[in-house]
Order: sequence, then C-alpha cells, then structure tokens
Amino acid sequence: MLINSTSMSKRCTTMLLFCLILLAACDGSTGVTPPSGSTKTVTATRQAPATVTTAPTATPTSSVAPEHFSTRVIVQGQARPDDLVFNQSESALLFSDFYNGTISSVNLNGAVTVLLSGLGGPEGMIVLPGGRLIFVKLLASGITRPVGAAVDSQGNIYVADECGGALWRIAPNGTKTRIGGFGMPDDVVIDPHGNLLIVDLQPSIHALIRMNVTTGKREVLASKGFIEPQGLLVDSHDNIFVSDDYANIILEFQPV
Repeated sequence: MLINSTSMSKRCTTMLLFCLILLAACDGSTGVTPPSGSTKTVTATRQAPATVTTAPTATPTSSVAPEHFSTRVIVQGQARPDDLVFNQSESALLFSDFYNGTISSVNLNGAVTVLLSGLGGPEGMIVLPGGRLIFVKLLASGITRPVGAAVDSQGNIYVADECGGALWRIAPNGTKTRIGGFGMPDDVVIDPHGNLLIVDLQPSIHALIRMNVTTGKREVLASKGFIEPQGLLVDSHDNIFVSDDYANIILEFQPV
C-alpha cells in the first residue's frame, strides 16, 4: 500500500498541534499538584464545583454492572458537543456547544433542535425538578482545574481535575480526598451501581474508565474512536453517552 507522505505529514502535524493544545490548556495553572497515583486528605472550605450532575445513587448495589457494550453514533457533524444532560423524562438528550454558544436537544430518532443560542460558553447543565434547565460555571477551591463533577446520594462530590491528573472526593464536612493516577480526567458520573465513570482525554489514554469506589478497581470500557472525549452521561438502564467536541459526535454505549 502506498502512503502519501505529504498527507501523512499534515496529519501528524495536526495531531502534534492538538496534543500541544491539550498540554497548553494545563500550563500556567497555580498550586502544587501531588504526584500521580497518590491519595491525600485535607480539610478545606467546601464550595460548589463546575458542572455538577446529581447521580441516582451513591453506594454500590447488589446488581452487577454490565461488562460489555455496543456502540452507536447518536449525533454527528453538529458543531462541537460538550456537556451532556437528560431532560426530566430521559426522552431527549441535551448538549451544549461551548464554542457556538448553543444548547441543543436530540431525541431518540436523532433529530437535533437548537433550544438556546447566543450564550457565553455554556458548559455545566442541570435539569431541575419541573423541567427547568440551568447552566452554570462555578469554581472549586484548591483544585487545579475542575471541569466536571457528580454528586452522590450521601452528599459527596466527585470532581474531575483535568490539569491535576486526579479526581477529588469532597465530603459534606468539607474534607477533600485526592484520587490520583489519571491523565486528564474531563468528566465524571456515577452509574446505577455506584461506580464512577470517567472520561480521560490525555492523548496517550483517550478512554472511558469505570472505577469501583469501594475497592478502587479500574477498568477501561472503551479506548477507541475518540479524539477529545468531553461530556459524559449514564441513564438508569446503564446506557452511557460520551460527547467528543473535536470528532463532532455523541456516542452511545449500550450493554450487550
């Protein structure tokens, strides 16, 4: 097979630039990041982190989480989908586009409707009881770059620290525990079994990861087909949704 050297060179240059952009996003951050893989506990004033998603449960149940998933594309070519959230009935998926300043919905048939436009970088979205949608961007104290979070039923907040290479667990009393060993975690949710689901966008990882909060065991559920995995969502039937703003797609992983 013949390979066009000019085309390959352009692709390699593009990927190199993309990697540099990711690394540059974490340059200049303040504070000292503990070594990757380490766990430490400190006490600090509890503040609301960015992109908070309320999870259905906090502790593992007796049911078993699925081991295998099939994949299908939900949305493709719709600008750069970022954050994900369901409407109240789980009949439509909402996604934000940070760069175009829009929030759109996609129904079960794949039809996309722009709900709001002209927004200033919408990212964190929450659907309140009654169907009201709010989108926020708040700060978390003492974390390098909080970009996504989930709240369990016990009031613990799990925060994805993209430039700190870790997750943080913030207890209701304000105690923060660092869970290291990640590359660039960009979002986190809690599945119906109490496990953490994390998307890691570091170029050498690019994976959807599941972590048992009790044992600490981690497993990679998917690691192919991503360019920059961003938003993450799971429904009550273990269907997992991942947005990729550079590939311009939203993927659904269905248990099989």
